[in-house]
Amino acid sequence: MRLDDGTNVRKDGVDADGTLVIIKPDTKSGRDSAKKREELLDKNNKTKHRTILYDPANPDYKEGSDKYIGPKKKNKNNS
Repeated sequence: MRLDDGTNVRKDGVDADGTLVIIKPDTKSGRDSAKKREELLDKNNKTKHRTILYDPANPDYKEGSDKYIGPKKKNKNNS
C-alpha cells in the first residue's frame, strides 16, 4: 500500500474490516521486520493494522500443510 507520504508498505493480508495484517515468523528477524512495517504504518494514522507472529517450527505452518501461510516457492513452470 502507498502511504500519504509516498512510502510503499507491503501487507500480507487484509481483514474483512480493512485492517491490514502483517504475518511474520516468531523469530528475531521476523519480529524486526514486523516492527519496521508497523512503524511505517503508524506514520499514517488512518491505517489500522495488526501483526500475527507464527512459530516457524510448527509443522502446521510448513509448506504443504493446509495451514501454510508462507510464500509459495516458484518453479520453472511458474513465474
